[in-house]
Amino acid sequence: MRIRDFTKRFFASRPRAAANGAQPHAPAEIPAPKTRRRLFAKYVALFVAVVCVALLSNGIFDVFFYYQEHKASLIRIQREQAEAAAAKIGQFIKEIESQLGWTTQLPWSAGSIEQRRFDALRLLRQVPAITELAQLDATGKERLRVSRLAMDVVASGADLSNDPKFTEAVARKVYYGPVYFRRESEPYMTLAIAGTRRDAGVSVAEVNLKLIWDVAMPMSSTRRDG
Repeated sequence: MRIRDFTKRFFASRPRAAANGAQPHAPAEIPAPKTRRRLFAKYVALFVAVVCVALLSNGIFDVFFYYQEHKASLIRIQREQAEAAAAKIGQFIKEIESQLGWTTQLPWSAGSIEQRRFDALRLLRQVPAITELAQLDATGKERLRVSRLAMDVVASGADLSNDPKFTEAVARKVYYGPVYFRRESEPYMTLAIAGTRRDAGVSVAEVNLKLIWDVAMPMSSTRRDG
């Protein structure tokens, strides 16, 4: 009886041992739902990053193209304004040339110095931009000078035969001097016109360019506003 009881107990305890022994060998795995949540979060983050990069790149390209278009538009407007200002300035100078040209129509032997002085004063009244007018004879000597800023001078005899305002005017019929400043504020330019005849001499005018600046200033202000 003891052996039989021992045998029954032995065979009855084997499944339990096997069951108890199987538990330590079960693999310790992370639950599947938790792993899927992590992968989903990674995919979502990657998708959001790709979308953000695409939107940012598109925005940068839009800003760049808008800047280039705006810059080209400003350059075109400024070019048109500069061309318009240049046309007005050119017209302004041509009008002064035309007014100055008739003072060199007659030779010095054809009229008195008083008549020339009267014509010069009339020119200053008609052309406000001319502040001073000097008339040179065919040898380059100053015969008359009338001015808004100084006393008139008659027959000073100053020799300007080697001065560019005389030599260039005789060679090319017109001379445009460089811009210079009086009173450290007002710009001036020398404009000299030679007569069609050699003995008519050269008329030299000092032109106040402030009026030309007044022509260009509205366009400069428009450029700054733009």
